[in-house]
Amino acid sequence: MMKKLFLKGVLLLAVSLSTNVMANILDGSFTGTFQGWTDKDEFKFKGNDGKTYIFQEISEDVDVDLYDDGYIGSSFEIEWEDIEEEVLDNDDEPTGETVKYKVIIGLEPKE
Repeated sequence: MMKKLFLKGVLLLAVSLSTNVMANILDGSFTGTFQGWTDKDEFKFKGNDGKTYIFQEISEDVDVDLYDDGYIGSSFEIEWEDIEEEVLDNDDEPTGETVKYKVIIGLEPKE
């Protein structure tokens, strides 16, 4: 638990420093089938609940290479973070704009 919390903190810090933003993170998990990519190269899953889930990024800590066509149609347990970041200007002042995206942080094949 502490290791996961620490890793989330490190990820948040790295994202904040590299993109000059402040972030609010939500997370979740579900089981679903990988359907490939959208036109914007986002990862697309169909959840067992019938919903479509789109993710803009995948953590480099995930061992599964979703760019491999062989995973299309495969079922996974997906753990993700929904990140909303407030964009800061060059003086680290909020611009009033936010950026939202979903990041896959865990991916386990289901059989």
